Amino acid sequence: MHFGSGAVVSRVFYKPTPIAGAPGAISAANGWTQFGTANNNVVANALNQLLTGLTL
Repeated sequence: MHFGSGAVVSRVFYKPTPIAGAPGAISAANGWTQFGTANNNVVANALNQLLTGLTL
């Protein structure tokens, strides 16, 4: 969670295999595939739209 304001990098990942239990670290090394990224400026205590136009 991010409760402050400022610049953040947003990333979206998916895993093509089923997950049983906790997902573990979300990274390419653990079988996750990144399919979206964006540089954003967020505002504290607000709903910030970070990524749009993604298709999976």
